[in-house]
Amino acid sequence: MQNKSIFISKNPSETALLQNFCNENNFDLICKSFISFSTIKTGLKVETEAVFIGSKNAFDYYLFNQRHDSKVQIACIGDSTASYIESKGYKVSFAGKSAGNPEKVSMELNEWLNNRSICFIKSTESKGTIEKFVHSKKIQKLVLYETKFESFTFENEFDIIVFTSPSNVNSYMLSNIISTKTKIIAWGKTTKKELKKYDLTAQIVLKESSINELLETLKQL
Repeated sequence: MQNKSIFISKNPSETALLQNFCNENNFDLICKSFISFSTIKTGLKVETEAVFIGSKNAFDYYLFNQRHDSKVQIACIGDSTASYIESKGYKVSFAGKSAGNPEKVSMELNEWLNNRSICFIKSTESKGTIEKFVHSKKIQKLVLYETKFESFTFENEFDIIVFTSPSNVNSYMLSNIISTKTKIIAWGKTTKKELKKYDLTAQIVLKESSINELLETLKQL
């Protein structure tokens, strides 16, 4: 029996657990991010009581651009990003409970803030979904890094495609098509929404947006 093929829009360095799972379960795995990042220099500084981090990349560029003030509380999208921030030696005061559902995280964040001021660390391709339900005495937005699309054409189709961000959807679709036989897994609701722009439907939408949740999903398949 021929192995099923899986594509995920992450680089191999981020997918060790997934690679082990695929090796043990006869999946052929291709890992490739279709986006890259570069810093945007700014003289602006965080001037709020809290800062919101939407991804591991966002935190890296935050530290690259800013000297973190310990008085500023760190909030983030979910547990995976929180673990990464804490591994760098920083305290996380708020982590969303459903990283795959930014609107729900937005409402949770608004309740936690209780009208305190907050700064959102953003890329040029940030969708702004987290800000949607946040009502604060001051909202600051710092665009600290640029997201660049990279084109690459695959010759073969995949049985399963895992899209990890809206930007990766857009980059992938620049030079590829997706068969109706392919099962699509979206990293969260924002990615699911982006797929609809290409008349594509995600059969599965992750709630926590983590590799561990993806592994549990693949086990069910």
